[in-house]
Amino acid sequence: VKKYFPRLEKKLGISQEKLTSLLEELPLQIFNRNFYKDKLKEAQKLIAHIDKKDVEILALAIKFETFLWSQDKHFKRSGYNKLLKTYDFIG
Repeated sequence: VKKYFPRLEKKLGISQEKLTSLLEELPLQIFNRNFYKDKLKEAQKLIAHIDKKDVEILALAIKFETFLWSQDKHFKRSGYNKLLKTYDFIG
């Protein structure tokens, strides 16, 4: 996530310090691939033809039936509708 901070800073007009602060407030947890492997085929159908690198994160979001926080336009094109943008948190 942090590798995108310089781009987000320019695009959204938010300092990297503010982005870091927002990120540190989130309760983050890491999940093993085995946890969401039953959703990989569904995610592949939705987004693999757009960007194969997004399959795993979409599978995890589908597993939880939750919102996905991303600036990546590929997710919208995939048809996955539970999307949040960074400005949704700071607006």
